[in-house]
Amino acid sequence: MSNNTPFQVLIVDDDPTLSKLLHVAARAEMLQCDHAADGSEALNCTKQRDYDAVITDLHMPGMNGHALVVSLLQNPTPPLIFVVTGVEEPKIIRDLILRGVDTVMLKPLNCTILAAMVSAKLKRRQATSAEAHGACPRQVADLPDGEASAHSHSEDSFRRTLSDSPMPLTLSLDPSDRC
Repeated sequence: MSNNTPFQVLIVDDDPTLSKLLHVAARAEMLQCDHAADGSEALNCTKQRDYDAVITDLHMPGMNGHALVVSLLQNPTPPLIFVVTGVEEPKIIRDLILRGVDTVMLKPLNCTILAAMVSAKLKRRQATSAEAHGACPRQVADLPDGEASAHSHSEDSFRRTLSDSPMPLTLSLDPSDRC
């Protein structure tokens, strides 16, 4: 996916109000959204289009969110999966996480935060994928003067924060990880 193409997100929920709120929050994060009312409809959507992420409720009529997740995770390259649920059931949540769900959020839900989380995880996935395919992140030396000094300043602040921390933190950087 190019940097100019919006990420494709499928919102799966039988609650039209929550679906609309999620849609508005996702659009504010520049995410392109489709909607499905249950798991069966969602699977039909995934046959027509590849989605970068799926946000699904668990409890829906017809095919529920758990069955949808299990089906989506069987794909060789599954989308990122975000589950929202009003039921705090540790066994189900643990099962979803162990299967490969990226995030489980409990209702009541802050749609803005969820949309920001989806966007950030998709951007990280895209950056990681680009690095794996040989693209190199910009180095400080490649930045224009103003950005380079801002980067150095934030690096100094980060180091100060680490050194002032009551808990010692050791970072080990492997030179072979650099581009």
